[in-house]
Amino acid sequence: MTTARTIFSIQIMRGIAALFVVIGHGQGMARELAAATGKSFTTWAPVPWGVGVDLFFVISGFIIFYSSAKYESDAQPRRAFYAHRIARLVPLYWTATALFIALVATKKALGFAQADAFPSAREIIASLLFLPLDGTGSNGLAFPVYDLGWTLNYEMYFYTLFALCLTSSYLRSAARVLSCLAGILLLGALLGIDVLPFAFWRQPIVLEFACGILIAVALRRGVSLPGPVRIALIAAGAVLIVWLPFGQPEAVSGTYLNGWSRFYTLGLPAALVIAGAALGPDIRKTVLSALPLEVGDASYSLYLLHPFVGFVVSMAYRRIGAVQALPLPLVVGIIIVVAAIVAILSYRLFERPSARIVSQWLMPGAVKSAARVEPRAQ
Repeated sequence: MTTARTIFSIQIMRGIAALFVVIGHGQGMARELAAATGKSFTTWAPVPWGVGVDLFFVISGFIIFYSSAKYESDAQPRRAFYAHRIARLVPLYWTATALFIALVATKKALGFAQADAFPSAREIIASLLFLPLDGTGSNGLAFPVYDLGWTLNYEMYFYTLFALCLTSSYLRSAARVLSCLAGILLLGALLGIDVLPFAFWRQPIVLEFACGILIAVALRRGVSLPGPVRIALIAAGAVLIVWLPFGQPEAVSGTYLNGWSRFYTLGLPAALVIAGAALGPDIRKTVLSALPLEVGDASYSLYLLHPFVGFVVSMAYRRIGAVQALPLPLVVGIIIVVAAIVAILSYRLFERPSARIVSQWLMPGAVKSAARVEPRAQ
């Protein structure tokens, strides 16, 4: 059976992408605390932190396609692939959704002024099935019960298309899934369909998965760029993200829309960064790279669980005088560090074991692990 090696540089990029999201959300929590306590807080944003999502999507397209080599000789490749995707995605996301619902119920019971509305049964079922059924349609926003799950709705959409397009030939698989992504986007644009879930699936942000696939095709074809070229690609992508020469992506309530402005402003630069990281000799696994790799492994847990850490830290800040004496930038740092620790523990103690159990349940006798080197978004 063909296997794909772990690419350490991509693992580290996964960790960076997740940390970008945590930094952005952590500062949002700090702004709320500043408003509640009469203090001031200045947001630090040398980059649009939401680009972590775009990095995730490019990485997802890359890793899903690159690692699909292990399914090409499988007797049931589509079933094996989809079973492992479900095993990897579902347990932690359903758990996080359940925790969020429990948190909403607790806030309601305690009379919190800013408690979220309790979700309906329809909203809960749609969220658990990764169906974007509630939102504003035409602008590509459709949030599940647990808001962060909007990226996972895109992930599952991509996984479904990929499973349907998977063949024993990686070039044919690539051609099929790229055609599907582009075809659905084109059809949606021509027909102007604004009805969910199709309006969500036809957003140009899905082309970030396609960028990742193209990078993986290049790698499987043996493309290996010289070091200076790789550095130039990473630097160019970083400069474009920081500089934003095409303007700031459109946003609603701090969330970037998923249309063309996001794709060419953040998605394409993210693809340059990932291409530079992937297309050449990999970095070595050393003592210095151990922690970044650990964070990369735990990036899915970091993405899904950091809001809960932020909530606990925020509550401590509001209610404990000694904590309230801390500068808000330090509070943001505490959220980041504690969230990373919680994520690593979650990855080791829950995420990997649960993925293995569900994978074995869905594919009895399978020995392939669903818990390593898999991308995550936000």
